[in-house]
Amino acid sequence: MYPVQSLIYRTLNTDSKYAARKILAEKLGNKSRNKAFSMADRFLEWPVISVEYAIRLHEALGLPKEIVLDAARDAYLQAEEEHRLAYLNAMGPHLAIETQGPISSPVFACLSYNRLKVLRLPKGIAHESMDKQLRCAREAIERHVAEFGYKLPIFGEILGFIYKQDTENCYELDKQGSLLRKLPGKPDAPNFSVGIGGRRYDWSTIPSFIQAP
Repeated sequence: MYPVQSLIYRTLNTDSKYAARKILAEKLGNKSRNKAFSMADRFLEWPVISVEYAIRLHEALGLPKEIVLDAARDAYLQAEEEHRLAYLNAMGPHLAIETQGPISSPVFACLSYNRLKVLRLPKGIAHESMDKQLRCAREAIERHVAEFGYKLPIFGEILGFIYKQDTENCYELDKQGSLLRKLPGKPDAPNFSVGIGGRRYDWSTIPSFIQAP
C-alpha cells in the first residue's frame, strides 16, 4: 500500500475499501455522485497523485496540508523506486547508450528506446569477472556500431555508454567500450510514456515487438 492510501485508511479509521470509498466520496463533496466516487477511486487506487489532488484530499480529510503533501511525495518516491527496480530486473545487465540529440521525434523515441538505445547483455554476465564483463560489453558495442555507426536514428550522435550491471551498480564506458569510471549512485530507469489512440503507455506496456530482442 502506498503512503497516500495508508493515510486515508488511517484517517477514516477503517481497513475496508468499500467503507473508505463511501466516506471519502461524501467528504469530497462533489455535486455529481459519480464524480465523487470516481475521485475517491483515484485516491484509493492510484499510487501517485498531483499536488492539486493532494490539496483536494487535505480539504476533504481536514488534515494539515503538509501531512498530505508529505504522503504524496513519499508515494511518488516509492512508485519511482518500484519502477526503477522493475525495469532493471526486467532488462538484466545491459548498456544504455548516451546520445547528444536532438531527439527528432519524442513519440518514436519512446517507442524505439529499447530497440535503439539499449544493448542487452547475457543474463549471467554480471556474475563473471569484470574483465569478461567489459569484453562482452565491447563486443556488443562493436556489433551495434557496425550496424548503426556512431549516430542513431532519432537520438543523434553516440557519446558513450552506461553499463548497468544490476540494480545497484553502473559504469561509464567511452564510445569504444573502454571503462572510464564506476558511477556514483544507483542505475536509473527511463521514465517516459506515449499516447496512442487516447491511451497512455509506458515502457512496461509498450508491445513486446518493439522491445529489444
